[in-house]
Amino acid sequence: MDGYSSHVNINFVEFCWAHKIIPICLPPHSTYFLQPLNLVIFSVLKRLYLSKVDEYTAEGVTGVNREWFLKILSEIRPQVYTTELINSAFEAAGLLPYNPKQALNRCSRTPLSQQPSTLPPSNAPVTLLSSPLHPRTPQSYNDRA
Repeated sequence: MDGYSSHVNINFVEFCWAHKIIPICLPPHSTYFLQPLNLVIFSVLKRLYLSKVDEYTAEGVTGVNREWFLKILSEIRPQVYTTELINSAFEAAGLLPYNPKQALNRCSRTPLSQQPSTLPPSNAPVTLLSSPLHPRTPQSYNDRA
């Protein structure tokens, strides 16, 4: 998660607690190079989706409407959301096992024209702990913001 307060609410926290899920809140403006979905999962999803579209096009399907999209997604989903790919996504992000150098190296290899304009200047000290990693967790329903 990117830490925006609108993405974290009491229902979300209670769901995570009940299902023994530990949400990871990423520092602001860092999802560009820390987001596991962007780094691995979405690229595999895109490749398999396009391949399946090509397959159906060769069979005479002309155009992908909502029904075809959902059909294709249901066919490729088991290949995308595997334990192996999910683990490799977190490893690529440097989140599990924890390896901040992995993310910093990837960020420094990206040309400046492709980096978000919100990154600190290159001469600024780089630290992943320069901002709070976790939003304040509500203690009760009335405590939510």
